[in-house]
Amino acid sequence: MLRLFAYAGALLVALVTLALATRTAAQAVLALVVGAAAATALLFLQRHRPRQQGAVTVAGLRAPVVIRRDRHGTPHITAQNWHDLFLAQGYIAARDRLWQMEMARRTAAGRLAEVHGEPSLARDRLMRTLGLQRLAGQALAACPPDVRACLEAYAAGVNAFIAEGRLPPEFAVARLRPEPWRAEDSVAVGKLLALEFTSPLSGALVRAQVAQVAGPEAAAALWGDAGPDLAPFPTLADLCDVAACSPQTVAGGAAWAVGPDRAAAGFPLSGCILETAPVAPSPLHPVVLSGPGGARLEGVALAGLPGLMAGRSSQFAWGLAPSGTEGADLVTEPPDGPAPQQFDAPIRVRGRAEPVAHTVAETETGPVLAEGPAGRLVLRCPVLRPAAEAAVLVSLCQAHGYADFRAALSGWTAPGLAAVYAGTDGTVARLETGPVLQEEVNPPGGVAVACPSRYAARRIREVLEARADWNLERMAPLAADEVSLQARLLLQPLLQAMQEGLRQGLHNESLSKLEKQALLLLSDWQQDEPAGSGAACLWEQWYFNLVEDAFRPRMGLTLFNRFVAARGGLEAADRLLLRTLSGEENPWLTLEGDLGLPRVALRAFRRAVAYLAARQGHRPEAWAWGREHRVRFRHSLSQALPALAPLVDQGPYPLGGGPATVNRSGPDPAGVNGVHTATTYRRLDDLGPPGDSAAILAPGAGSHPLDPAGADHVAPWLRGELAPIATGSGGVELRLVPPSSPS
Repeated sequence: MLRLFAYAGALLVALVTLALATRTAAQAVLALVVGAAAATALLFLQRHRPRQQGAVTVAGLRAPVVIRRDRHGTPHITAQNWHDLFLAQGYIAARDRLWQMEMARRTAAGRLAEVHGEPSLARDRLMRTLGLQRLAGQALAACPPDVRACLEAYAAGVNAFIAEGRLPPEFAVARLRPEPWRAEDSVAVGKLLALEFTSPLSGALVRAQVAQVAGPEAAAALWGDAGPDLAPFPTLADLCDVAACSPQTVAGGAAWAVGPDRAAAGFPLSGCILETAPVAPSPLHPVVLSGPGGARLEGVALAGLPGLMAGRSSQFAWGLAPSGTEGADLVTEPPDGPAPQQFDAPIRVRGRAEPVAHTVAETETGPVLAEGPAGRLVLRCPVLRPAAEAAVLVSLCQAHGYADFRAALSGWTAPGLAAVYAGTDGTVARLETGPVLQEEVNPPGGVAVACPSRYAARRIREVLEARADWNLERMAPLAADEVSLQARLLLQPLLQAMQEGLRQGLHNESLSKLEKQALLLLSDWQQDEPAGSGAACLWEQWYFNLVEDAFRPRMGLTLFNRFVAARGGLEAADRLLLRTLSGEENPWLTLEGDLGLPRVALRAFRRAVAYLAARQGHRPEAWAWGREHRVRFRHSLSQALPALAPLVDQGPYPLGGGPATVNRSGPDPAGVNGVHTATTYRRLDDLGPPGDSAAILAPGAGSHPLDPAGADHVAPWLRGELAPIATGSGGVELRLVPPSSPS
């Protein structure tokens, strides 16, 4: 962010020097204008910078609270009771992430168009139809009084910060004043997390649309089920793009633990990673909470939610991950069935004088996505029930052991979430949510893994089972592991298929000199995908071309892009390719002919070599995956004012890993050299004394444009490093005091 002032300063010096050298009045005036603009921008940002230290009077506090920042910018909050601890967390979350909180609650409520105008109208329509805000109100009313008190305390802390008036600069740029935060808003953000974490809608829509475009047999070959016929609902295709929008919360992750028998010190170790959109500031918020009775929690929260998503207490550590369980179905209901409940939900749109009419319809099954003479298309999704996922996170933080943890997690009744637990008493467990909580305690082999990607899950288990002397230092590389088991499984069969493709040509064919040189990259490749790897670059481009050539002709470009972006799309393609390589023909690929897999694999390889040669030169040994696979952290200021992007965004940076590695990134088929999501948070915990932990969040813990902690973790994150958790002692101190307390 400070690049803005560096550029302005450099330009100012250049103009002043030129003006003095040429004695030209125009340059002098321009230098004054640039200097004034830079000074105005600096003054504007400084005016919107919250207080860093001293005492702040906060209504609702019962006792003083101390907040210190460590060297990484992580806040350490110390309070005397749970009420004040969650109130202070709400205050500091608003201070660091209020814009992210605002966008998350507006996403959940279907109110983004009030800020962004027409481009957000379609997404608002979908979210109004899903009804997360209505469900949040019902869930809050059913919360236990103690949990509701924590949610309300958090909201009071958020509102205390809003009342101070020094809002993040994004609000001034967007000309927006936030409404008071409510406990219901936190519950709605929790519902949004459950929806985006398990991503039930986009996969169901894509599956049904593939059946519509390519035929039911083609869809069944990919997923085993074609889904309902969408032909009577032609307008539903647009929902696929809306459902695949960049996540506001968390898009995925993985968690694991090893038991005492696999640890060097005889105590469990655990790890977790979380996948988000690459944005700055992150929707994740690292925090350390110290409360009554010696309670100490450290980890990462989601902006807008009290408690922690992942982290550790003095008794245990935990991580959350999607379980990979299908959580939604599209159901057709006859037109003569029970009439749905309907109500109006007008949407205000910036730039329009009148609200846009929108009607929500619900049946006993779920929300109606489309309706026509043939009936209704209804979404059946367990997430769309009045459960308070936010309350689960609060209860997890107050647990004292495995029994409490299990009881708290049972409140997350929708399938799709998995948790890994590791306790100081040696307990290791994997739990999976649903109507009935499933658990595996102290699994045979002493390894627990939760990960929706079968390749990444297999890789994590493979690494953990390979030794029995784990400690944090030895486990750290796993959190950023870039080995592709997909490549290990598919590379040799595809190379053989490509050779068969040469033999199946009309004439005797052979690879060109450049293609043979490129092929040498794969000869001794260990299937790792660091940013500097030429082999990884060739493999990923070849594999994407193969998937594109196999599926895009029948899907079309738009649907193919939706298929690749949807969770489970590429894994469905993998399964079909493996069956084809084993000799099974299907509606997409045959074994012979110009459209058979051997010829398709050959054309995809040749296209990959030609593409990379055009972009990176004719020396394959100089190719690098990071020149094609890059991450840009888009700042929230540039989202509010796109013209600022060159100055405030971070990157693009070369990125290792890929869609099938532990260090996962989600492809953006419509983008250029970019990723849709990235594994931005990594954490490891040792449950033995002294209880060491290490973590990293990209791009950093800070939030304000003038805060150096906003980007200080990008370089070590790209290198796969972790940072030890700092103590917070000696840091800048901010004290929150009740109105009656002397400051």
